[in-house]
Amino acid sequence: MYRKIEELTLNGWPALQTLVMDGWLLRTADGYTKRSNSVSPIYSCDGDSLAAAWKRIRDVEHFYTSAGLDVIFKITPFAQPDILDSLLEQDGYEKVEPSSVMLLDLEKLPKPGSLPALADIRIEETVTDRWLQTLAHVSSLSAAALQTARSLIEGSKLLQGFLALSVQGRPAAC
Repeated sequence: MYRKIEELTLNGWPALQTLVMDGWLLRTADGYTKRSNSVSPIYSCDGDSLAAAWKRIRDVEHFYTSAGLDVIFKITPFAQPDILDSLLEQDGYEKVEPSSVMLLDLEKLPKPGSLPALADIRIEETVTDRWLQTLAHVSSLSAAALQTARSLIEGSKLLQGFLALSVQGRPAAC
């Protein structure tokens, strides 16, 4: 199940470029978001020895630093090799901004009208300039970051939905 969730998140928030390097996915998007500018070590490879793991770490570091980006490893319960987290810790890497994935059976959502009207929710099937401007506002995006976000979103071939939440008339979340 975790691998399926990881595949959904990788596809749901794409990168501008994804390279496969010896079983690891190296994603870049001009530095906009850690999700789109990190290595996802989700596939094992033929050379899963300790020496091969260290070589891959160094190759990844060279790739990202050459691109002018921070070196970010997205560690999940199925990162390959299994000892990658401890190798990175030995090498001085630190855990930053841990994420939590939660699941909810959509059948258990409250029915419309059963929640107090505390917020205004706008849902759109396609990205609009209005939604992008709300994203820029709530996330304090620069013009360059907003253009990258637009490229990421518009480049996706998946079915998408865009939600904007306002509280007391003020944008709060996208």
